[in-house]
Amino acid sequence: MADIIEHNKPNDLADLPDHPIPALNGLDIMTVKKDGGADLTVVISDPINGSEFSQNRLLIKLQNYFGFINSEEYIYQAKVRPTPDNTIVIVKIHPDSSGAYSDLISRCLSWANENNCSIELRILTESELGSSS
Repeated sequence: MADIIEHNKPNDLADLPDHPIPALNGLDIMTVKKDGGADLTVVISDPINGSEFSQNRLLIKLQNYFGFINSEEYIYQAKVRPTPDNTIVIVKIHPDSSGAYSDLISRCLSWANENNCSIELRILTESELGSSS
């Protein structure tokens, strides 16, 4: 019997390099505020469809962000305990993405607050996408 060879298999099943949310673990961007707290950004720079699979990937990524926000490492880096006023999770999404994400983020507001942060959805601008007009 021949061995099965899997080409380009991600090392971590949370990693799907060809998906608009390629990695579920780790932070995309964290900006610490001078007065304490932080903005943590999820960047979806390719158009993303509204499939249940893709929405679930974002929810898992958000769950991982919330876990970090409620860790001692976050407090050490942000210099304060997280609150919805000093800690914001920003989901920056490609402008050609499904409108389902606006509703999804709206439904995450209380979940974010329960995890000591606020959440908002922003559309990536042309300059953030690297497009030239």
